[in-house]
Amino acid sequence: GSVLNRGEWAMSAASGQSCTLSGNGSTSATVTFTNEGTLRATGAGVKFLNSRIAPLAFPSTGTVLVEAGELRTVCNATLSTGAAVSAGATFTNQSALTLGAPITGGGQFQSTSGTLTLASAIAQPIGIALTSTTVQGTGSLTLQGAVNSMNGGTLNAPVTVASGAALTLTSPTISRALTNDGTVTMSGNQTVTLAINTSSVLNRGEWIMSAASGQSCSLSTPIS
Repeated sequence: GSVLNRGEWAMSAASGQSCTLSGNGSTSATVTFTNEGTLRATGAGVKFLNSRIAPLAFPSTGTVLVEAGELRTVCNATLSTGAAVSAGATFTNQSALTLGAPITGGGQFQSTSGTLTLASAIAQPIGIALTSTTVQGTGSLTLQGAVNSMNGGTLNAPVTVASGAALTLTSPTISRALTNDGTVTMSGNQTVTLAINTSSVLNRGEWIMSAASGQSCSLSTPIS
């Protein structure tokens, strides 16, 4: 099955409510929701694009607006033109997100699992919180937001921390080039692993390694 949106598709959920677009649970065939118009997420609740019932693909060359609450993609989503997230709102990836353009606005951008695939050189103006996520693809990522974090996961594409930006690392694996022109912080009782033969780190800003008494903070290659 397929849905083609060339107009406006509004998903609204009040606080404590949810609004879900998902595939038919009686089949394993992929359902495609193509956005060539505008997808608008409103209301303080959570709006799901959800593959947990049946596979859902969400290719978007149109406009995606997260005006309130949370828009959560638990599907194979491709945002060729990015998305705009208003202040107080959140865009969340929980499966497989491909970006052809940045996530903009005054809200929050996070990936709590799965993959973030870079289809081009992405200059990301708002901060991103990555948890258990693999950053990959043929493009690159420049972090421009004031606050960014990576908890676990793998950097498998070139990443740059811009001047004025900050990145907190909590036990990720770095498998490609990481360039720091801002501030990178590693705190106690965690290890940042540098993949052998494929990773490199260039620090032109400030790199902070912090460990309290009885703790350790390590930057190392894998233990074979």
